[in-house]
Amino acid sequence: MSIRNISEEYIIHQRMEIGRRLKEIREARGLSIKELADQSNIDRTTISKIEAGMWNFGINILIMYAKFLGFEIKFNLVELA
Repeated sequence: MSIRNISEEYIIHQRMEIGRRLKEIREARGLSIKELADQSNIDRTTISKIEAGMWNFGINILIMYAKFLGFEIKFNLVELA
């Protein structure tokens, strides 16, 4: 499988799922978007777009979320048959 064979729909779906989960974690910690922005130096607009699945963010942002929301990033990289 080539990276070119991955559909845009699949990428958008994954981005939306990650954003949804980040929002759930933030809310479970009792933080508003403004509070997270103030603590993490991630812009409020960026946080809103990430959580809505509308921002194609990099690993650095994910690491910052993890640090300030107190969760560990784990990957389950499994080869597809």
